[in-house]
Amino acid sequence: GLEVLPDGTFVATTYGHWTNGEPPYIVSFRFNLPELDARLGR
Repeated sequence: GLEVLPDGTFVATTYGHWTNGEPPYIVSFRFNLPELDARLGR
């Protein structure tokens, strides 16, 4: 899922099962547009 916090921060959360015999992973990533632009070299 994707949520936008009141301060404009995005929180993306997903899950997956990538390793046989292991429980699923849950991963969240927080970012804002200036951080994303910086990573893209803008």
